[in-house]
Amino acid sequence: MAAYFDIEQFPKNPLLGLQHRFRVTARLISGAIDGAYVGQAYFSSSDPAIVIFPLVTDLPIGGGSIPGGTKIFNVRMGTNGAQTVTVQDGFTAAGTARCTVQNRPVGWGLDDKGLIPYGDAASGIGVSIRKASAITTREVDVTVSNFVQDNSPYLAGDALNPATWTVQRLDSNEFLHVVAVQQIGTFTYRLLTLEEFGPVTVNHRASSSTLKDASGALIVTPRNADFLGLLDEDKTSITQRLATSNNAVQDIANPQFPTPNWFAGTLQLNAAGDYKLESGAQLVRKLILRRLISTPGDFFHLPGYGIGIRVKEPIPASNLGALKAEIEQQCLQEREIETVKASVTLSSTGILTVTIRARLRTTGESLEIGFKSNDTGLVL
Repeated sequence: MAAYFDIEQFPKNPLLGLQHRFRVTARLISGAIDGAYVGQAYFSSSDPAIVIFPLVTDLPIGGGSIPGGTKIFNVRMGTNGAQTVTVQDGFTAAGTARCTVQNRPVGWGLDDKGLIPYGDAASGIGVSIRKASAITTREVDVTVSNFVQDNSPYLAGDALNPATWTVQRLDSNEFLHVVAVQQIGTFTYRLLTLEEFGPVTVNHRASSSTLKDASGALIVTPRNADFLGLLDEDKTSITQRLATSNNAVQDIANPQFPTPNWFAGTLQLNAAGDYKLESGAQLVRKLILRRLISTPGDFFHLPGYGIGIRVKEPIPASNLGALKAEIEQQCLQEREIETVKASVTLSSTGILTVTIRARLRTTGESLEIGFKSNDTGLVL
């Protein structure tokens, strides 16, 4: 029997009368989906005019089956202001979503399928991409013409899902990796790319063939918008800031400090006990250590990142050479590293000792990194 319900992807600010989608999942106490769940989900809400479908009966005691333990429902909120929606089955702990319902735009109609403009019921609400504009070296703001799906970073066709978007540099036809999306206005979304944009003389293209409007239909043409790169002065300013810290890398794999451009990223404490950005050789040490202990796939936007060093079982002596070569190959992926040499030994007690000696490309400085690991992780 499921231990609790999750309500996921429910809109925080739904429009009055507009159809939205959300997911209900029955979970075991471990957090895993209860794939064998056969109960009925019953909904209640503070909104007396809410409509949720597909359901067996009407609210407030409406129910629907959840085959496989998870299911997407549609909802139309009918009352302005702060509201709640709760799901339960009489046995499983209830799950509740909270939202603030907003007024729908003047001139829009309400039909059985959700909010549609008058005279356009067959084709959906007709959303397209209007414009795109770079605001930093790796961020572009894309504006759409009307309401789109923007509730979940995982839902297919949702504006907040990085997989929905593509950004291309047209002089080289290189596709940049979109790693995050943030809504910054009613119709504007900020895309963050792993790579930097080209100079202001280069055209780029932000596009989507999978983005869906608020009714669930694919957006219409135009589905892309071109924008220029950044002025050389903008890029130079970031380079100067990095040079000031005697560092040439940007730690964008796992930013830990919320600066506008997410450079450096690993923290240390200064003499006054305040946070400050790590830099130089010490930053490179931490980047290498994190790379080696990260499990491949931890950073979905960095394919090939990490080894996940952990001795889960005794390593044959014949495999140590391959592990040594993989460690050196991973270290050389850090742009700051010019040369590297690693040594790997395994004790009779199952402790792996790794020693790395490297030379920095920009300063010629030498650094040494050493650590031990066993089946539970690092040995401190």
